[in-house]
Amino acid sequence: MAARVHPARQHRSPHPLERYILLALAYFPLLAIECLADSVCQASHATTRRAVLGLVDAGLVEAVPSGWTKLRLYCLTGAGVVAASRWFDGITPEDLSRQLRLDRRHLLERLPLGSALTNAQALMLACDAHLRARMDGHVHWPTCGALRWRSAPDEDYASLDLLGQAALVLPTQTFYVGILWIEKAEAIDERRAPETRLARLRYLQARVPVPLPPVLMVVRSRAWLDRDIPPGVLWTTETELWEKHASDPFAARWADASGAIKPLLEQLSAQPGVGIDPSPYTVLSTEPFRADRRMGIEERIVAARADTSGAGPLDPGVLACILPRRTVATLERIGRYPLYTAEDLWHIDGQEASRLRETLSVLSRYGLVRTHRDVDERAHRYALSESGLAYLAAEAALPPQAYARAAGVLEDNLTRHGMPGLLANRASRGACASCTWP
Repeated sequence: MAARVHPARQHRSPHPLERYILLALAYFPLLAIECLADSVCQASHATTRRAVLGLVDAGLVEAVPSGWTKLRLYCLTGAGVVAASRWFDGITPEDLSRQLRLDRRHLLERLPLGSALTNAQALMLACDAHLRARMDGHVHWPTCGALRWRSAPDEDYASLDLLGQAALVLPTQTFYVGILWIEKAEAIDERRAPETRLARLRYLQARVPVPLPPVLMVVRSRAWLDRDIPPGVLWTTETELWEKHASDPFAARWADASGAIKPLLEQLSAQPGVGIDPSPYTVLSTEPFRADRRMGIEERIVAARADTSGAGPLDPGVLACILPRRTVATLERIGRYPLYTAEDLWHIDGQEASRLRETLSVLSRYGLVRTHRDVDERAHRYALSESGLAYLAAEAALPPQAYARAAGVLEDNLTRHGMPGLLANRASRGACASCTWP
């Protein structure tokens, strides 16, 4: 559907502030007005809001409701991509959309990432601000969102799923980096979440003929990194990055595979693959570009909320804007504790009984769980559906089966094969016999 553009704004040139916003949303889709004001425009929230709403009125930008925050996020329409491409020398709108993955499918893939995506974007914005202010440099072609490095186009088994990549351009050198922000899968099992990614990185390193660019990995806790780190991984903690050094990535301390702790530029200078462009290993598949296309994500969300029939599985990006956080936490527990009844879940979930019933109803409505009737106990048992596993995997930026291995969850097809054993062990699964289901 073509965007409706106010006639008075259809052919005018963008204001300089609007130009900054268009470029920022090309590099970092799904930014909030507050982030644009503080990190990009260096203007008040009110001034930035007027500029953004003017671009929305002009059909160049559209809003997306956020599921993990009450703020509204913004992205470029097809016409906005065309407008932004005018400030890229020799880049067509089609190339810009493909290179920065600005099509609807990739925007929907970004939405389940939640705060991990916000943090990865904030890291790149902080790097760009520091380089421009102190080193006469900038961040070139940053891409934030779920992306994959792999050794060959058809080799998914030799691949690494990341949250972004970028080039840190200095006057004398360019540093290529990947970004890995681990904060979601460890909600179920902290110690296993990074192992899958790090093991895949080791395997990928062995399959490519040249060293890969270093990967900047940010974790929540230093405690669960007491294992061998692959060469080429530089890691730090959220506390070190955001609190101790006031969001300055170059002042924060980063550790390498040997355990040496140094500032970021010193660590990058010592990495063998830092000058190698990862583009040949990056998967870039997008939808055909259309200049008159609106993303229509908000319309999809409204339609999904209005549909009470549960006609079919929804895109994880749409679900991310609908499901409350407590609902996702319950979904994770159902994956970890398959075939629990509502009473069993109530004992470990911590929610009020009425709210838990509502949560299970929502999960069933959107097809994220499947129910099995327990004839003996006259109760329903819940298991994670394929759609539920796909949604949790999308939040962790992992393929479904890799997420299942890392987080220790069971999808319904696997659950049913082991149902007799799971039911036989019901007494040992942690239900509290001293409490009564209301």
